Amino acid sequence: AVILIIYSIPAFLSGLDIYKGTEPDLSSEWIIVCIFFVLSLVFVISNLLELIRRVRAPQSGNYLR
Repeated sequence: AVILIIYSIPAFLSGLDIYKGTEPDLSSEWIIVCIFFVLSLVFVISNLLELIRRVRAPQSGNYLR
């Protein structure tokens, strides 16, 4: 749901531009989307690496390291 909200930002901003009677400035809106996309990729990769690290670590019973 969060990703859908993030990717709806350009559509919303383009709608505001059209409502104001100007041509939508898609370059700035897509820069926002690209930044959120890169941040979400970093988040997914860091979580994946953490899960892999926990699976490979010896089971000591302490899961809150």
